[in-house]
Amino acid sequence: MTRSLCKLAVVLLLLVPLPALAQQELEQEYHKNIKVFQLKPVMKTNRVQLQAFGAVSLTPRMVFNWGGGGAVDYHINEQWSVGAQFTQFLSSPTALKQEIEERFGVFPERSEVGYGGTVRVAVTPVFGKFSHNFMPYWDASIFLGGGITHTVLTPISPTIEAGLGFRFFIGRGIAITGEVLDSIYWEDFTYKAASQSEAQGYTALQNWMVRAGVAFFIPFSFTYEGGK
Repeated sequence: MTRSLCKLAVVLLLLVPLPALAQQELEQEYHKNIKVFQLKPVMKTNRVQLQAFGAVSLTPRMVFNWGGGGAVDYHINEQWSVGAQFTQFLSSPTALKQEIEERFGVFPERSEVGYGGTVRVAVTPVFGKFSHNFMPYWDASIFLGGGITHTVLTPISPTIEAGLGFRFFIGRGIAITGEVLDSIYWEDFTYKAASQSEAQGYTALQNWMVRAGVAFFIPFSFTYEGGK
């Protein structure tokens, strides 16, 4: 009798975990069929971005170039966009230029930028959000473009532009922007060397700039389309 009871107890102990294991297998199979899609706080596809910014030039030492402008970009999808920008500069001589003129009696060559415009293509390889509770969306992009630059010496100078851009969204249709870029243009110094046997002519110059501004998106908002 005692032996039979022991066998029965062993059988019951073996059978007890079976319902739990069966339930666990059912839950695992159920979760396999669940797909979770995380909605992005901001969508840029098929939206136009209008941007106003201020700009400061970091490169010239003899003259200080600063100004402002605007840009318009069309976002083909979440990664790629095409657009154009225009910047109007104001120039003023630096203390270094004035010191050289006063101490040495020479007038160093300088490049005073008037305005510039380029068309460009941008790709956005990095994007994300800062936290789960407060989710400001941001992204970083790389852009490359070409256009013209107008200076005091050269009315129309071919220009190549490349840089990095950053967007910090404070709503579905508005963002704070920042850019660091290098604008390479050709300045004509021929008139400076007109009395010399060899004229210097066109010289490639770099104009490193920092821009900061605000961007608005049209349409101002967007809607998600679920799968069929």
